[in-house]
Amino acid sequence: MDIVVLSVRQVTQAGSGEHALDTDQIFSDDETNVFTHVVTLAEKTGKHVELMVVPGSNPYEAVVQTAARLQSSRIVMGLSPKLTPSEQGAEVGYQWEQLPEPRPSLSLEIVLENQKDTVFFNLGPHPPRLWPEDIDLAHRLWLELSAKGPGAKLHHRDIIGVALRRMSTELHSDRSPEVFGDIQREVTNGHGSAEPPKRRKRRERRKPSDRVRYAFRSLAKSPGFAAVAIFTLAVGIGANTAVFSVANALLLRPLPYARPDRLVLLDLQRKDPRLAAARSPGRASPR
Repeated sequence: MDIVVLSVRQVTQAGSGEHALDTDQIFSDDETNVFTHVVTLAEKTGKHVELMVVPGSNPYEAVVQTAARLQSSRIVMGLSPKLTPSEQGAEVGYQWEQLPEPRPSLSLEIVLENQKDTVFFNLGPHPPRLWPEDIDLAHRLWLELSAKGPGAKLHHRDIIGVALRRMSTELHSDRSPEVFGDIQREVTNGHGSAEPPKRRKRRERRKPSDRVRYAFRSLAKSPGFAAVAIFTLAVGIGANTAVFSVANALLLRPLPYARPDRLVLLDLQRKDPRLAAARSPGRASPR
């Protein structure tokens, strides 16, 4: 199985297509670090990989179009920090729908933030993945309807087919609001999630300490980045502490006197040079 590691170098619409991009505009330090790790892992496992950098204004569009041109069967990507797995899957699916006919069969695998769990999507028309409770419901309906006449001629797919055709009919009738309401409740209750219920509940129960441990493990994998990050934090904290100490001593801390708001400074100017030495801040000399 051939493996292609793809990095999308995002460019703006104004900067793409008019002039050729320089090498440093496409191949940056980020690609160097990623590809170095990829080659190291490939050598350890004896796998052959192809490295590729593609410029594009929309990373999902670039990934899908490249996968289609390479006749790939599966796309693997990390979870977006801004999207849920379902939203990211829908975005990739939308880009697949924009491909010209005939569209290739593609599957999408999203690796979650813990680097262990994954979520799978089939792009385009595909058999749905039913949860166990949905399969149980279809089986109960099959048992009930089989006993009323059809018998062995009735199959589970007939139950699903009738349900889908009835939904399609009602969706285009005056009962459309009811159908939308049922769909909305299904999604709100979590049944429309791409993650299995058990995995979703486990992720939702994850404690903040788990995320802290994951952050430390990520830093341990990149000691150079960790050292720079820690040094930057230390310098920033030290500078803020020094500035606050000076501001606190000069502006915020009260003077060590009772009623400091009533203190005044009197500066008396004497015409007689012999009395000039009697000047004293905060105290007036008698004539």
